[in-house]
Amino acid sequence: MKLELVQKQTTGLFMTTEMRQAVQMLQYTSGELWEYVQREVDENPLLHFSAADSSMPSNRSSGNRIEELTPGNTSWRENVENQIRLMQVSALTKSMLTFLAGHLNDDGFCEATDEETADTFHTTVEAARQARMSMFNLEPEGVGSRDIREYLIFQALQRFPGDEVLPVIIRDHFDDLAYGNWEEIENYTGIQQPEAEEALMRLKQLNPRPPASSLSSAGPSLPPDLILEETTEGCHLHDPYSITKYLGWDQELLELYDTNEETADFFKEDYKRARWLMKSLESRKNTLLKTAEAIVRHQQDFFSGRPLQPLTLKDVAEQVGVHESTVSRAAANKVMQTPKGLYPLKSFFVTGYQNDEGKGYSSSYVKECIVRIIREETKGKPYSDQSISRLLYHQEGLHISRRTVAKYRESLKLPSSTRRKDGTGEPLLLHS
Repeated sequence: MKLELVQKQTTGLFMTTEMRQAVQMLQYTSGELWEYVQREVDENPLLHFSAADSSMPSNRSSGNRIEELTPGNTSWRENVENQIRLMQVSALTKSMLTFLAGHLNDDGFCEATDEETADTFHTTVEAARQARMSMFNLEPEGVGSRDIREYLIFQALQRFPGDEVLPVIIRDHFDDLAYGNWEEIENYTGIQQPEAEEALMRLKQLNPRPPASSLSSAGPSLPPDLILEETTEGCHLHDPYSITKYLGWDQELLELYDTNEETADFFKEDYKRARWLMKSLESRKNTLLKTAEAIVRHQQDFFSGRPLQPLTLKDVAEQVGVHESTVSRAAANKVMQTPKGLYPLKSFFVTGYQNDEGKGYSSSYVKECIVRIIREETKGKPYSDQSISRLLYHQEGLHISRRTVAKYRESLKLPSSTRRKDGTGEPLLLHS
């Protein structure tokens, strides 16, 4: 084999340290941002927090503000993000994992579909699914699962590796197993009642959801990152804890920097860091407000008591003029106070469907239709999931599969048609 030294020229995109910090800053909550800026002020003599103004009580220092906004312990979400940073995976996979971590709900389930992830990162749905499944082995175990079924199947494969029955029943006949509908299971799978009952006993040994909520910090609830208020002129959106109002220059040192060459050389790097910090804070504020304004504008009917409309990261990104991943970071872990209460910004992104006329309906509206259909069905002659699927098409023009109807019905804690028909007792399997 011949050894030789070859010079090669390539082009590529690289993120500077400042760019990486700006991206990370966009994901910070108000409390995390104040804590970060406080560290920068402590290390940079050219920066300081300005005196209290009318919007900040005079007996409250910047340190008190940080204590108010920042929880005392590291949350399970931060632990997940830290584990992702240490994973030995490709840059694309790590980017997808960071994106998915921002879409975990309080139970540790991932609310971003594999299709949304694939679309955001211009990759295949299978690659997005594999990236999400690689989260399952992080702590807390099973984090990133799509729903209870997927998490239970993951546990079943881990705890009972030779069991081929339990994963199949969980995937295709979870509701029948929960209610002891042995005949239905046998008709479709050939698995007889004794074997299905044994599978049920094993299923009861599993956890219904990742142990994420139990690992959350017990600190006080954080104040909102944004406030939406109704005024006589319409809705007003503002940032109540905008740090840009309190961060300023040390005027004495700044004057020396401008007039003394030796001082300028000494503080050159500090000056660059301070300018970059202020520019990044202003950019973060503008991006967050523009993202929230686009969300509020699209979902304005929701604040009048109507259902949420379908909304994706791509929709908001096109309105704001940024990449979808920027919208995802801006909305991650942010809470908005509205006249209807506190809502995570991510909660306004909902999947949806279009009818034959092209009108969009959110998944929340579809669930309301399912509840209405079941409430209006003839007693003793309940609709099957397939019948509900057909009714959704005839009444609303929506093409909703039987499996999707079953998933929504289960999320609403509505029993199956068999259970609604006999009307007996509680299911054999209860999830708290």
